[in-house]
Amino acid sequence: MHSLHVAEFKANLSSILAEVKTKGEEYIVEFGRNHEKVAVLIPYEKYQQQFQQGIKLGLFADTASVEFKPDFKMTDKQDQL
Repeated sequence: MHSLHVAEFKANLSSILAEVKTKGEEYIVEFGRNHEKVAVLIPYEKYQQQFQQGIKLGLFADTASVEFKPDFKMTDKQDQL
């Protein structure tokens, strides 16, 4: 996985996208003077596979699951936890 500052990412966006598409390369986009990691660019197929498999639940990955009902709503107070 490659790490790029946002300025370099912007300047080379077309070639980076070509590498992601043809070679399956992955990129971390960094921002600011401290190079804070803010985004990851991965091939769309890999994203789809991860999304379809769902999020693993750590130690309970193979023994537990979680499902939210379509009408599930989180309050502002719960969102801040």
